[in-house]
Amino acid sequence: MCRLLAFTSLERKSFYDVVGSEFENFVALSAEHKDGWGIGHDGEVIKDIKAAKESELLAQTGQSLETSGALFHLRLASKGITVDIDNNHPFTYGTTTFMHNGTIRPADTA
Repeated sequence: MCRLLAFTSLERKSFYDVVGSEFENFVALSAEHKDGWGIGHDGEVIKDIKAAKESELLAQTGQSLETSGALFHLRLASKGITVDIDNNHPFTYGTTTFMHNGTIRPADTA
């Protein structure tokens, strides 16, 4: 299963501001959840195929991105599902940004 972290705030903050030093512990989970990561905020999504702990993009984004709410996803790819940037969460559809934990398959293949 993947790892998910989210926050909302009345003020614009970064994940580091909200979670403090525990943010590094969460990022360290990418040693196991190594199939990419993504952050959704303000209708935008930032993704990387690298493990979060190895990603320069996350190192820059995690400290500098300030928002009133965000979703952060560490991916551990489901067996048989391709490891590529298109399969990394979060996803955005219209004005909705979402992520999930587990495998979603069409009903006729479950």
